[in-house]
Amino acid sequence: VNEMLWWHDTLYIAGSFNMIGGVPTDGLARWDGNQWCSLVPPDYFDLPNSVIGLYHDSLFVGGTFMTAGGDSIARIAKWIGGNYTTGCGALSTEEQQRPDEQMRVWPNPATDHLDVRWSDFGPDVHLKLYNALGQLVLQGPPGRTRLNVQGIRPGAYLILVADDRGISLARQQVLIE
Repeated sequence: VNEMLWWHDTLYIAGSFNMIGGVPTDGLARWDGNQWCSLVPPDYFDLPNSVIGLYHDSLFVGGTFMTAGGDSIARIAKWIGGNYTTGCGALSTEEQQRPDEQMRVWPNPATDHLDVRWSDFGPDVHLKLYNALGQLVLQGPPGRTRLNVQGIRPGAYLILVADDRGISLARQQVLIE
């Protein structure tokens, strides 16, 4: 894996790999919190892709490739979605409403703790704190609305409200000093 990027509550990765979570791919995949999904079939790129980035809320893929899916594309391509997904379950066209606006996190920046208020917080919901690499740094017990962040390295983090299955319900970026 050469690059990882959080976008719309999903972790996207790019690199020189042909399998992710048991799913065949050609170096472009996503993690939705439960499973890995390949975004392109095997042998989609003629040469490896190695970077991903965002510009104007669009995902771009870059690398040494000169073709993608049989089309001539010189080293950079805009991801416009697609219907190739494997191991990701049924596709849905219903738009999901984001509850992030209902989430309040304070203090931000934080030094010793983070308090979270979210309208649907219940006994089976817990907080998760991820670093910029998408690694889980801290997870609170179910039903608790405060995370002790003493001893956490200063930096930018993503705090998630997750249900008992680990599905993200709301998220917000936070700074720890």
